[in-house]
Amino acid sequence: MVFPKLFDLCSSATSAKSGQAHSANDSAKSDYDGKEDSSVPLEKVLDCVTSCIHVAYIDDILKEKNNLKLLWIVSLSPEFSWTVKTSAFLSIKGLCSRIHDTLLDSQLASQHANTASLFHELLSSVSLKVAECIATVKIAQVHISASECLLAMITLCRELPLTLGTEAGLKDLLAHLHEVEKSEQAKSLLNRCIHLLETS
Repeated sequence: MVFPKLFDLCSSATSAKSGQAHSANDSAKSDYDGKEDSSVPLEKVLDCVTSCIHVAYIDDILKEKNNLKLLWIVSLSPEFSWTVKTSAFLSIKGLCSRIHDTLLDSQLASQHANTASLFHELLSSVSLKVAECIATVKIAQVHISASECLLAMITLCRELPLTLGTEAGLKDLLAHLHEVEKSEQAKSLLNRCIHLLETS
């Protein structure tokens, strides 16, 4: 199994940060504390996780939902660099694409309910975290990547259909971010997100 080994690497990569500023995610980060150091950058591990999501059986992804949720929450926390965050955005978008393909496959119809439930649980927990990165990281590339990630999540939720469970707060935050956004590309993506939330 590749997933568990990758999560072990994530544990090593994040442990160096565990002694830094505490946040609301401390309890989640403690689950990743392990070796004192790692030669593998977290963004590289995230890229490998993304590759695994694209090729893994959906059952294997379902089994790792808690690890995925914790990995993304930790990766999006303030102490990690913007490159780690953009890798996390790509990983989340990878899951959106994988779930979309699964739901289109009639041979996997028996798994659709579990897949939708997984998606709802994971994305409800990280959608606000993704949006908060736009507010806290002053880099246009991060704003664009985060906005693309949010659009992928919200679009798939509309197709299921599901709610993110945080939509009231998310819509208010996106409206504020849209108002102050300087990147035209990110601004356009945020506008599409808001439109989808308003027309649900």
